[in-house]
Amino acid sequence: MNIVKIDECKNNNLCIYTKEHITHASPTLTCYLDYYPVVNDEDEEVFPDFSNTNELELFYYGEHFFDVITNILSQKKDATINDSVNGLNYYMGNYLFIKIL
Repeated sequence: MNIVKIDECKNNNLCIYTKEHITHASPTLTCYLDYYPVVNDEDEEVFPDFSNTNELELFYYGEHFFDVITNILSQKKDATINDSVNGLNYYMGNYLFIKIL
């Protein structure tokens, strides 16, 4: 699995968005990168223009996504897409990092 410029992307505060409300990642899931939503004075999340215009749903906060991927790669340097998907899904359901055997 190739992760290109993971630190650069992480520093840009990007989140993962999808076209539909999705509860689990899959290797074929189409995702979009956009900025974090901001909280307005009424305590409501305001999503970036691109996400609003394209009616995208927030799927994964970028910080969590990159933490999970970094954890996967620290356990298995030649991690596969399926390893990453399993790790992302495990984290979503448990708020813990998966242990790869």
